[in-house]
Amino acid sequence: KDFVSAKLTPHVPAPLVVSPFGRPLPILLQSYLGGLKTYMLIPSFAIFGSTMGVLRTTDVCWSLLALLVFMLWARKLFGLAVALVAGFMLALDPSYLFLSVLDWGPFVPTFLCRVCGWFFFLRWTQNRKWRDAILAGLFFGLGVFNKVDFVVILLGCGLALLLTYRKAVFAVLRESKRQIAAAAAVFFLVTSPMIFCLVDVLGMAVGASTREGDLAEKLKTTQAMYDGSYIHRLMEVGGRFDLMYRQADTVWSPFGLIVIAAAV
Repeated sequence: KDFVSAKLTPHVPAPLVVSPFGRPLPILLQSYLGGLKTYMLIPSFAIFGSTMGVLRTTDVCWSLLALLVFMLWARKLFGLAVALVAGFMLALDPSYLFLSVLDWGPFVPTFLCRVCGWFFFLRWTQNRKWRDAILAGLFFGLGVFNKVDFVVILLGCGLALLLTYRKAVFAVLRESKRQIAAAAAVFFLVTSPMIFCLVDVLGMAVGASTREGDLAEKLKTTQAMYDGSYIHRLMEVGGRFDLMYRQADTVWSPFGLIVIAAAV
């Protein structure tokens, strides 16, 4: 909104802002949160105005694009029938709809970067084209730039890939060194603003781990995530994270127990 209007308005100060064309543009909104969502909203705000309706409609459109890419990825991997069923299930998932419409922080760009990265990475594994390697590195990098915890997704997927297809992974590393190096270069270029703030991010993580009551809060958050009540709890207290666990539970689900049983 500030970039479109060329005026600064009161809000949480960003740690890194540049001023192209005399307009404020945040590179980092927080030391762990890039300005990707800002850039995704600027065209809509410039054309239709900066209103709540435009904000939410833009998020829904980006979410629908992510849904389409997810279905294209599923079709390429499993076939058309699975892609249609998977797309139908995701489109009707309450959390997908809720987070898309509510404009829940960086959720929408994170999801879009994730599915685009998977899609182009899969295409690259099948045809070894430079374009797909570069685009996979770009979208995975944008995911980390959008919010640093995207690294956890990449580490998990990378570890699973290595454990499952170890010989194939090392063979590809030998055969396609130049393409992989180019994709990695694009990845690190896009994530570079976040890398420069890595010391601050790590310092925040260490500080959070030593705060009194923080471990108990994280355990409660994990429980709320697995029983499906997290967003419901947050809405009940008007979005106040500090009040979420100060009242008695109003919902319960056996989902957490089922997850533990399934994992065992």
